[in-house]
Amino acid sequence: MEHFKADLHVHSNYSDNPLSLDEIFCLARERGVTHISVTDHDGADGCEKAMQVAGKYDILCVKGIEISAFDFAGDRKVHVLGYGFRNDELLNEFCAPVRKRRHDNSLAQIEIFKKLGYKLMTEDVLPYAQRHKTVRSDVIYKQHILHCLYDTNQTASLFADYNRLFKNGGPCDFDIRYIDAREAVRMIKEAGGLPVLAHPMQQGNLDIAFDLKKEGLFGVEAYHHSASVKEAELIRETAATLGLAATGGSDFHSFYMREPIEPGQFTAPSSHELSKLFLSE
Repeated sequence: MEHFKADLHVHSNYSDNPLSLDEIFCLARERGVTHISVTDHDGADGCEKAMQVAGKYDILCVKGIEISAFDFAGDRKVHVLGYGFRNDELLNEFCAPVRKRRHDNSLAQIEIFKKLGYKLMTEDVLPYAQRHKTVRSDVIYKQHILHCLYDTNQTASLFADYNRLFKNGGPCDFDIRYIDAREAVRMIKEAGGLPVLAHPMQQGNLDIAFDLKKEGLFGVEAYHHSASVKEAELIRETAATLGLAATGGSDFHSFYMREPIEPGQFTAPSSHELSKLFLSE
């Protein structure tokens, strides 16, 4: 391929990025991105729209998803990216229980905020999760709660109270039950896609690539803001040992990120495997 600047990890307002697909693709084009995958959390509802919007900006797009999974044996989170799948509905059905648990979890957190004295109602937060106008994707994330608090001047910055409230034993420091990581890999394969282990340094799970390879893992995300240069080298070495592709992406969430990361800031290297993925679309 003549020019290949691929950001294979971008989120939109179909999950936990406040920006629309048009806004994201416009930013990506301005930053020289030629290939992209919008990998929203636990749902593929935005995939067809992303493919349509990509053409307006002369960017090649491949379907994507990021499944929130778990390694129950190792007691750790494992996020699994999926690319180029054909059966969107199969993945939507597979992820539906997680989406419901996440939404119910957020509703419980809103009730806690109310008890703490915050002026916060579910109907205040829900519009932040409805910007894409797709009812099935209306899942409230903690970022939506924080955004609402910020817009109503109940917190000094978008993340000012994040660690106090959502982490470190705070009143909203509780999580949901996720999908088994091995099942996530198998389901992406069944849907006709290619599964990739996301940001292994962020979640301390690079070693699980050896087990996930047995289930059909295609690659490991080596280029990500959570990995240092030395760590990225270790990920590439692990991928090479297992015969896996090394991928990369910005994990763009716009201003829902603590550190400013832009589309195309972290990208996948040009490779025969990734070129074939886009050529197949």
